[in-house]
Amino acid sequence: MDLSRRIRDAGWSVRYLPDATVVHHGGQSTGQSPLDQPRLLWESRLLYYRKHRPARDARLLAHLIRTAYRLRGLAWSLRARTGHGEASAFWLGRAAAARALVRDLR
Repeated sequence: MDLSRRIRDAGWSVRYLPDATVVHHGGQSTGQSPLDQPRLLWESRLLYYRKHRPARDARLLAHLIRTAYRLRGLAWSLRARTGHGEASAFWLGRAAAARALVRDLR
């Protein structure tokens, strides 16, 4: 998104080529774990907002993201209580990742 915006701001145009094929290997360049991906995604989006939107919009977005992940973490913790074995561990892991996102989101 940022590259497309910078190209347009420089007076160039962005074209769509329906026959083009792109293969995206998510997380390959950073070696990120699946539990880190949401935090990295939202940090990237917040960076874009901070560059191109008023500061209050970025603060509001950060607040909404943290609120959403607090609620997700709570829901996933409750779901872990109803699960057994691997299912419970899975949801506890997701809940811990949600708490880490709320704590670490810049």
